[in-house]
Parts: sequence; C-alpha cells; structure tokens
Amino acid sequence: MAAAFLHFAILAYLVVVVPLSLLLAPSGGGVAGVLALGLKLSGVFLVGFLLIGIMATVMAGLVDGRARRRLRRRPSGAADIARDRVATATGPSCVALDPESRRLLASIAARGWIYDDDRYQACARDLDIVVRTAVAALSEAAGERHAAVATETAVALGLIDQALAELDQARASAAADQARAAALYVQQRYGASDFAIKPD
Repeated sequence: MAAAFLHFAILAYLVVVVPLSLLLAPSGGGVAGVLALGLKLSGVFLVGFLLIGIMATVMAGLVDGRARRRLRRRPSGAADIARDRVATATGPSCVALDPESRRLLASIAARGWIYDDDRYQACARDLDIVVRTAVAALSEAAGERHAAVATETAVALGLIDQALAELDQARASAAADQARAAALYVQQRYGASDFAIKPD
C-alpha cells in the first residue's frame, strides 16, 4: 500500500508540478527561475498531497467500519453454505458412489449438524470436496482404478463421520456438564427444606 501511494505521488508530481513550473516560470529567468518556482510548488504540492492522503485514510476507515458493522448485523452466510454443501453431498449425486460410501453418507447426514459452528463448517467443506471429486473420478475410472477410488472415498467419508461423531459426543458431554452444574447450583442455593410444606 505504501509503495503504491509513493508511486502515485511521484507520478502526480511529474504530471502537476513539472508542467506548472515550466508554464508559470517568469520569462527570462532561465533554468534557475524554473527550479525556484518548482521548489515553491513542490512545498504546496507536498502539503496538499499529505492532506489528501490523510482524508483518504480517514474516509477508508469510516467506510471499512461501516462495512464491518453491517457484516456483524447481517446473519452469517457460512452456515447456509455449510447446510447447502451437506444437502448436496448427501443428495441424489451420491448414488454414483459405492454402497459403503452411501451408508456412510446416510450416517453423516443423520449427525447433529450445528451449521453455525466453525468445526462443523470445516467438516461440510471437506465432505463437499470428497464427494464431488469422488463422483467425477468414478465416472472416468474403470476396473481396478474404480475399485481403488471407491475404497479411498469410503475411507475419507469414514474419517469425516468419525470426526462428526466426536463433535456430537463433545457437544453432548458439554450439555450434560452444564445441566449438572445448573442442578448443583439450584441444590446449593435452595435447600431441600427451604420450600418444604410444613404440616399444620
């Protein structure tokens, strides 16, 4: 950015200051007159160019800040992209895969996808890549190569399914821990006898 700014400044100087120095220099002043006027104009040009640069920086910061605030207010599209990827990978296109891969895709589709979670989004991205490349490769492969691609695809899908299972387990454990903590808090805050109905 700094190099581009400097390049533009030099170009602007050559286009603006040098022609003005030649045109406005007093007649009969010769080279010395041109250089003296060029020196004066250089100072004015430098101050003006710095002011323009500062204003441009401030405006860019304001525009960037507005853009960031709009992005924060707008719902993230990453979750929608992940959802579409999973739907496409586990949809009709998977019929081109072998039975084991289709079984794994059914398991993957049944997982508790949390599309707002970066980890699930990464799994959706990998799933999309594996299925798309596998479908394309299987359409061109034959014989041993076809079997090898099918095996490699099943292995990759198995790893994705395992990663999702671990995420589901971690989420379930976290939810159980939160429920346990809430229950302990309530037990400590409200004793068993605090609201007990006393007999008349």
